[in-house]
Amino acid sequence: PLPHPRPCRELAPPCVSAVAGGPERVTIMSPARDRRKIVSSIIIDAPVMAVWRVLTDYERLAEYVPNLAMSKRRHHPRGGIRLEQCGVQRILGFEFKASVIMDMTEDISLENSQRRILFHMVESRDFKKFEGVWHLTPLGNKCRLRYEVEIQPRGLVPVRAIEWRIKEDLPGNLIAVKTKTESLTPAELARVHA
Repeated sequence: PLPHPRPCRELAPPCVSAVAGGPERVTIMSPARDRRKIVSSIIIDAPVMAVWRVLTDYERLAEYVPNLAMSKRRHHPRGGIRLEQCGVQRILGFEFKASVIMDMTEDISLENSQRRILFHMVESRDFKKFEGVWHLTPLGNKCRLRYEVEIQPRGLVPVRAIEWRIKEDLPGNLIAVKTKTESLTPAELARVHA
């Protein structure tokens, strides 16, 4: 996401979760008056490693995630993974942008072939807090992909506006990852960033 009042492109509403193969209902928690934790998951008809390769191909995420205008790796002072992501969308005829620079931690040491990608904000003009995790859990030859994010906006944008936008966008984003992963050919899978 990039600077200005938040949110991103108008996407599929939460009712998408009622569609077979769609994401679970989006859950919203309020750990504080000005913070929200937002969670949802989806079952992907592909093994964990395929989903992992799609999610860790950071430079290409904006090609298929609908509300992501840009996702670029940036220099990390300790050699880790640092991303800048920008989202853009039109709301009531106005273009809104939000951006965040995050450090990513890829955790592949979990039991039962589980994996996760933790992210936490390094800097943003739009958020005081933006952190969360992608959990990948094997279900036979399938994968449960769970996304959790905790946000706290900066400035005058009300947290309920950001909450609403993420709640609306998250099902479409999960479906985009599912669609991309399930459409990979063996040759494409071999070329995807490991």
